[in-house]
Amino acid sequence: MYTGGGPDALIDGIIGNANWRTGDWQSYYNEDFEAIVDLEKSKELKYVGIHVLQDPSPWILYPKELVISISDDGKNFTELKRVGNVSDQRIDSKGTMEFGAAVQANARFIRIKAINAGPLPAWHESAGNPSHLFIDEVIVR
Repeated sequence: MYTGGGPDALIDGIIGNANWRTGDWQSYYNEDFEAIVDLEKSKELKYVGIHVLQDPSPWILYPKELVISISDDGKNFTELKRVGNVSDQRIDSKGTMEFGAAVQANARFIRIKAINAGPLPAWHESAGNPSHLFIDEVIVR
């Protein structure tokens, strides 16, 4: 629903703020996010993550989980790390965060999958409806 400037906006180094209306964010409604980053040659990886937004009132929740996989050929990936989200999803928990993990690996390709939070929680006025996943940056260090 929100394109945030297209696929290249996910790697432009511009970090969005908590106002999702600025156009900096990409939205994935009722679906997971998956991207493959080609580093063009094998490089040492120390951190992989994404910058995400949460604003429960308009149905935007942080992802439930992040799955990081690596590959040298771009076809055969090995899961490197799985990170669960423990952030609060209360209605007043609006904000942004860098959601990722320290890693120790060398790879050319990185596959990043963010698992959508799923249906809105029971306390939400629209409980049971699908949620949005908002991402504005893929981060690789």
